[in-house]
Amino acid sequence: MESLAEPSSLVWRSHVTDASWARRLTHAAWRDQLARPAAGVWAALLLLLAFVVLVAPHGGGRAVLVVLAVEAAVLAGLYARSRALVARRVPVGTELGLALADDRLVTRGPQGVSDAPYAGFAGPPVVRDGVVVLRFRSNGVSMYLPAELLPGRTADDLSRRIRAAANRGTAATTVSPLGSEVVDGTTSCTVDAGYSRRLARAAYVELSLRTQVAAVALVAVVAGGVALLLASDGVPTGAVVAMAVLPLLAPCGVFAGSYVRLRRRLVQQVPAGWTYRARLGESTLRCEAPLSTWELEYSVFGPVRVRGEVVFVRVRGTRFFQMLPGALFPGPALDDLRRRIAAASPGATRR
Repeated sequence: MESLAEPSSLVWRSHVTDASWARRLTHAAWRDQLARPAAGVWAALLLLLAFVVLVAPHGGGRAVLVVLAVEAAVLAGLYARSRALVARRVPVGTELGLALADDRLVTRGPQGVSDAPYAGFAGPPVVRDGVVVLRFRSNGVSMYLPAELLPGRTADDLSRRIRAAANRGTAATTVSPLGSEVVDGTTSCTVDAGYSRRLARAAYVELSLRTQVAAVALVAVVAGGVALLLASDGVPTGAVVAMAVLPLLAPCGVFAGSYVRLRRRLVQQVPAGWTYRARLGESTLRCEAPLSTWELEYSVFGPVRVRGEVVFVRVRGTRFFQMLPGALFPGPALDDLRRRIAAASPGATRR
């Protein structure tokens, strides 16, 4: 069987990262997030907060400075953390690879190889400050690649392939160049029509709910503090109540909308009748999913969590999870996966 790590039919382009890659990738990811609607809602909320506080006759100016200082400190901390995570995940000297297969883009990193069909991208690649940004059509998630992997004609070729796939309307059900034959040790699971909705509920509760509840609580604390300042300044009661309540409506609306969008995207991304496949290799986990086929070393994964019928496998050092049907790991297979990941973790290998 042909090795998944080095498919012989592909022509690879390689690039070794330098010290600038962590900065470039972090900037590209932040620009991408700030361009999304949720960022606009939070910016509008902050401006509303500052405007309302400014009407306070005495302590309003101090409150505005406090709010802006807290926001700036939080953003600076989040940016520094993002950059540190990128530097740890992709240290200087990491070799990255890219190949253009007939119907999909194949990428390679130190922990393994993965692919995504051209039909799964929302549009041609966008290059910003040395970073190529590709957005997936179904879930809005972006892929970031060094521009050195897509010089000139290669980027044009990729754009042409993505446009051609979109014009054909091909679904993400084509055969992967990484190999899709069923071999010993491979388990499969065919999902029903309701699986994508159950997946959306499990994903929202497992990955988003706690963070969003914490965000609403933080907004409530800030809004409550500002409302107290307004009350002490003699602002009318109606304005104080509005200041305490209105800021909570925006994040609640954003979060409710995020769940609706997640469910809609997963319904499109995981069609009924799709067959997942997974195989526990000696040092890698391989999976065939609706939008990609990948084979990654166990060392790239962190804790495994289960909610309902969905298994969440975290990519170490990130907030990204692979979400797989629990039926792929029957009986002792799930414990075996946890054992292999634990044995390959950086802490275990150093002992």
